[in-house]
Amino acid sequence: MSEAERAGTPRQDTRQDTLQDKSERLLAGRYRLGGVLGRGGMGTVWRAEDETLGRTVAVKELRFPSNIDEDEKRRLITRTLREAKAIARIRDTSAVTVFDVVDEDDRPWIVMELVEGKSLAEVIREDGLLEPRRAAEVGLAVLDVLRSAHRQGILHRDVKPSNVLIADDGRVVLTDFGIAQVEGDPSLTSTGMLVGAPS
Repeated sequence: MSEAERAGTPRQDTRQDTLQDKSERLLAGRYRLGGVLGRGGMGTVWRAEDETLGRTVAVKELRFPSNIDEDEKRRLITRTLREAKAIARIRDTSAVTVFDVVDEDDRPWIVMELVEGKSLAEVIREDGLLEPRRAAEVGLAVLDVLRSAHRQGILHRDVKPSNVLIADDGRVVLTDFGIAQVEGDPSLTSTGMLVGAPS
């Protein structure tokens, strides 16, 4: 989950009520939604319990803006499914594991491993700069997962500190493959359109 998804806030009280209504919902007859881990422009990430396997997972719900047309909905659904497929193809300990994709409410929900920790941006903001050795370890872990992704024909296109998680056990995980470019898949961006963070 990216920092943007963590930091997002509901626009109004009715949004918070909707989120509370979904809490405890059983998704696909298996995943019991708990609290919200984060929200971003296009999704909400939930902590959930996989009642079949008895483990805690993260579930990313695709959200549609209120003024969206059907073509844009289809594009966002395609992008979400492409993100799940891209992550699932990467074999590296620094890539989050995708367990499942379920279709409910006419939208995909990505079920992933839950990585407990903070983003690299949060770590630096709260604790200061990393020691040189740790900075090198983090950089090499990100490099390893990017190499694994590139071997699968996947370009991340949005590597930044807020998309690098530092797990409580020290593991480094690259997240947010939502705008990844996958070799063999048609581009979902228009010619000349910028992708990633403006910075």
